[in-house]
Amino acid sequence: AMNVPENVRVVRFGTRSSCDVWVDCIHPAGPAGLSTQFQLHCRGQSEGSEDILADTTTVQIDAPGRHLALDAAAAAAVGLVCRVPLRAIGDALGGYSAVGASRMHVEQAGAVTVINDTYNANPLSMSAALQALSSATTSGRRVAILGDMKELGADTANAHLEVLQQCAQLGIDVVALVGPAFAEAYASADNMISWASPATAVLTALDSEELSSIVRKQISDGDLVLVKGSRSMHMELVVHALMRDFGSQT
Repeated sequence: AMNVPENVRVVRFGTRSSCDVWVDCIHPAGPAGLSTQFQLHCRGQSEGSEDILADTTTVQIDAPGRHLALDAAAAAAVGLVCRVPLRAIGDALGGYSAVGASRMHVEQAGAVTVINDTYNANPLSMSAALQALSSATTSGRRVAILGDMKELGADTANAHLEVLQQCAQLGIDVVALVGPAFAEAYASADNMISWASPATAVLTALDSEELSSIVRKQISDGDLVLVKGSRSMHMELVVHALMRDFGSQT
């Protein structure tokens, strides 16, 4: 455990009721399940002459992903230390919007729904994005267009293989892979991955431009498409191609 200096207040946040601030009842909400709703709680505390009252409020964030609830708990912990009432914190969190259009931003390309998460990628954020794709509702297929995760050093091969294993476990219908790390992981994964459906399509390309021309033939109206990868993979080019090719149909 970390040694905490005297007179330093510790505020714990998480998903357990033993924390000072916690979230539970996390579930998809809104159209197609592309928002996230949860209960935000704080326990009562006394601090000097002022008390923090125990309270609970419902929060809905207009973006997909269970991880956003834990982020909200961290923000709420800071707000409570600054004496902001929990209900006011919940209202502020409900007005959350991603900075820029490349962080779990939902866009409509004609009848195709695109989750644009092209800002960056690492194993944790990749896992969270795939969970969000899996939990959302769609009349079509779930499509994951994924670019290499950079700067992982000796963990590169295992990290990319684990992403493919998660795609298989979640039953993603179409998996499109960009970059040499994913290509190598897929080539070595034959005996290690059991795809949930034999109809799962896996496509590979060395760069996002090449994949853009391949993947459009695999996407149909009603599909839900996640696009994510490290910044240097330029996955935004795939989003631009989808918006051009499918958005022009409306």
